[in-house]
Amino acid sequence: MGENVKKGYLLEMKSSMKLAKKENLSSFILVSPRFLRSYGAGQVDLCTIEKNRFFGFEINIYEVKSFAFLSFSQRSKLEKSALLLSEIFKLPVRISVLFQDF
Repeated sequence: MGENVKKGYLLEMKSSMKLAKKENLSSFILVSPRFLRSYGAGQVDLCTIEKNRFFGFEINIYEVKSFAFLSFSQRSKLEKSALLLSEIFKLPVRISVLFQDF
């Protein structure tokens, strides 16, 4: 495993453990990257269903980054993923970026 891949994996693991402690977390969603790519959407790092006090349940897509940069194409693909997941689950979707010091 390359150093960057290992670093990214560890960062995602730490972020998922922190998210698991959220009081409003309902569950994690595992989304197949192959499925998303088949619709021209981008893979998601972490995805959850959370209780929002104003809107009820919502899907949260978390992009985990070690630095503060999200390219235009990456953002566009995440937006496609959000639209697709919203259509499947019939829930609103929020996209958030988690930086290394989250």
